[in-house]
Amino acid sequence: MGFKLSNIYFVYSELTDQDIAELKELAPDAAVLTSIERSDTDSTSDSDTETGDLPEPLVALYDANLRCLSQNQLQERSEETFERLGKLLTNEQCVNLELTTKNQAHSQAWHVHRTGRITSTTLHRVCTVVTESAKTNLVKQVMHYNKQELSHVPAVLWGSDMEDTARRQYTEIMKTKHQNFAVDLCGLVGRPDKPHLGASPDGIANCTCCGKATVEIKCPYKYRDGLTGSSEDTQFCLDKTLQLKKNHEYYHQVQLHMYVCNTQYCDFVVWTKQDVTINRIGRDEEMLQAVLPKAEVFFKQNVLPELLTRILRVAPRAASSSLMVKPRSASISSLCSRRS
Repeated sequence: MGFKLSNIYFVYSELTDQDIAELKELAPDAAVLTSIERSDTDSTSDSDTETGDLPEPLVALYDANLRCLSQNQLQERSEETFERLGKLLTNEQCVNLELTTKNQAHSQAWHVHRTGRITSTTLHRVCTVVTESAKTNLVKQVMHYNKQELSHVPAVLWGSDMEDTARRQYTEIMKTKHQNFAVDLCGLVGRPDKPHLGASPDGIANCTCCGKATVEIKCPYKYRDGLTGSSEDTQFCLDKTLQLKKNHEYYHQVQLHMYVCNTQYCDFVVWTKQDVTINRIGRDEEMLQAVLPKAEVFFKQNVLPELLTRILRVAPRAASSSLMVKPRSASISSLCSRRS
C-alpha cells in the first residue's frame, strides 16, 4: 500500500545554550551541532526468539500467603521487595528482554513482562490520578486485568495497519537529512536501577550525525486523510505550530521512552495519508524529575501490593478499598478474611 504525501513537516524544539553545550560534550562531531555556535539558540505468539537469561517477570512476586498481612506489614513487605528488585535486574537481562520482545504485541514475553510495570502509556495517568477508585482502576490496567480485545476497533486497527508504512516513509525522509540513518524495531526496554519502569518505543533511530533517538509513531484515525482542522482540536496532540503539546499524555510517553532507553532525542511522528510531521523532542530533565518520583510512589503503594497479593483479582469488590497501602499511622486491618 502506498500513499503520495503532500506535506512533510519537521519540527525541532528550541535548544538552549546549556542544551547545546551538553550535546556537544556528548557528541562533539555531530553534524547537527557543528554549525551551531554557543550564542545561537494484540494477539500473542509463542514465536519469541530466546536470546539468553531473562529477568523474572513481576507477576512471579505473587504469594497467596501475603493476603493475611496487615496494611502496615504489607507496606513493609512492599518496601523490602522494591529494594530487592533494584539489586536483581542486570544489564544483560535487560538487553535480552528487549531482543526477545521486538514483536511487541505479537510477543508473549512482551505481554508477560509489561504486566505490573509503569510503562510509557500509563505514566500520564499515574501522575494525574487523584481518587481512590481511579487508582484502583489504574492498578487493574497496569496488571492487565479484564483486558479487552481492541484489535477490531477502527482507530486501533488503522494505527496497527499503518505503522509499518509510516515507519518506512519516516525512514526514507530522514535518510535524505542524516548520515547513515537507520531505524530498528524495539522490544520492551527496562533499566536495572528502575525495575518498575518499562518502555516500548516504535523504533530506535541511529545516524552518525546525531546518534541514537527513540521513535514514536502515531497514525490518528480521526485525521487519517490529513491534518486539516486538527489545529482547532483541543484534544489533538499537536498544537497550531505542529509541536507536541507538553500537557498531552504523549509528551509523558516520549519522555519516559528517552529516560528508559537513555537517549537525548525522540522523533515523534504523526502520519496521515497526506502529511507527515516529524517532531524532534529533547529530553526534559525538569519534567522527569517531577514525574519519576510520583511513578515510584504509585508503584510501591498501589501496584506492588497487588503484585504480591492479587487481592483485586481474587475479590475485587471487597478489596478495592483495602488494597492501597496507607501511611504507617493508619489503622491496621487484617486481610486474612479475603483468602481465596
